[in-house]
Amino acid sequence: LLHGGSIGYLGGSIEQVSINNPGGGSGSGGVPDSLCYFPNYDLRPAEIPRLIEIYNGVRQIPPGKSFAPLRFAIRRFNSSYGKLRHEDRLLDCTIALESLLVSDDRDLSLQFSLYGALLLEPKRKRTRTYSFLKKLYGYRSKIVHEGRDVPDLLKASADSGVSFLEETFQITREVIIAFLECSGNGESPAKVRQRIEGRLLSP
Repeated sequence: LLHGGSIGYLGGSIEQVSINNPGGGSGSGGVPDSLCYFPNYDLRPAEIPRLIEIYNGVRQIPPGKSFAPLRFAIRRFNSSYGKLRHEDRLLDCTIALESLLVSDDRDLSLQFSLYGALLLEPKRKRTRTYSFLKKLYGYRSKIVHEGRDVPDLLKASADSGVSFLEETFQITREVIIAFLECSGNGESPAKVRQRIEGRLLSP
């Protein structure tokens, strides 16, 4: 949750793991087939206080059903680092985001995109975040309902493979951190969404 990098992989030599090419390298759509497309994880001394703060925040998530979506989102995000396929990583991230940003079955894509954009403003520009999340949710739907793969989707949309995947991880990280910080004040994911809805309804 602190920042991106290849931390969290389990066992073995990660450089030897490949999906489509036995020798590793890059697959179609500019997306490397192996897990090692993540940059090395570099933890600097100056980052340790923030790391401890995040760690304590995770440990202190209040118990109970109202905070279950946050615990679930963190588990899904963590699991994405151990997946071999880009589709599974992207799905883990979108599931984590959906568990926090979506409250019901109405206008799923709109809630996912708009609530995420409002949550991360002003750190991120609202219109750009909204467009990215809308595209991400569209990719999720095509993977689930059409069996599409990530390189094919990125190639069709002219997106840069590695940068899109890295941005997906980063936005997921930032959304989880935002909800985690709110949980430290006793604010559940549902209450955070209600606050966002209030912004939409205010003149």
